[in-house]
Amino acid sequence: MKPIITKRLKELRTERSLTQKDIANILNIQPTAYNNYEKGIRNIDVDSLLILAEYYKVSMDYITGRYETTNNYNPKPVNIINNYNIK
Repeated sequence: MKPIITKRLKELRTERSLTQKDIANILNIQPTAYNNYEKGIRNIDVDSLLILAEYYKVSMDYITGRYETTNNYNPKPVNIINNYNIK
């Protein structure tokens, strides 16, 4: 995984004082799996990336390093988190 993705995942999580376990629960995965995303051991899947982008209210382009600022978030009428039954 690109280093910018691992950096952004960790920054977004820590800026909100969340633990890896908190994010793993949101994604419905094991904490070790999320830890592997942040360490770059495992690539994050698109579904998880979509969920996190919506959860953090940033664009996927920001998380993946295409944009340098978070102000590119332009939510669509569809709520991805609701599609995955996440609270």
